[in-house]
Amino acid sequence: MSIFGCLLYTVAWTLCSNLAAAPVKDLSSLKKAKSYEIINKGISRAAVEAFLRHMWYLNEALIALAFIDDGVDSSTKRKMMSGLNRQGSDDPPKRVQLDPSAIPAKELHDLVTSKTLTFFDTLCAEW
Repeated sequence: MSIFGCLLYTVAWTLCSNLAAAPVKDLSSLKKAKSYEIINKGISRAAVEAFLRHMWYLNEALIALAFIDDGVDSSTKRKMMSGLNRQGSDDPPKRVQLDPSAIPAKELHDLVTSKTLTFFDTLCAEW
């Protein structure tokens, strides 16, 4: 537990102050936890499982926050724009459902779907 806290969780926790960067930071933390399996598979597996329970910023709607993150480069945002053409699920889960073996290859644009537009619909409705 101490190794998990020191090496993985503390870093993720200290980087969470910028809400727009949350999707990028969450995906990065997940990838880091997964890559730790070269050192300790048990800790890596536990960390990935724990992070996956808290990945609400990687759902089909909130991934839209990455569009307003200054830390995301324009080429990534263009790829994300093309993801808006991909059909989203009718009843999207609150958290992303990822196969742990697929985590190293996942990028932000892989998580964007037509349902990502609901974020902007909701935001505009509030204004």
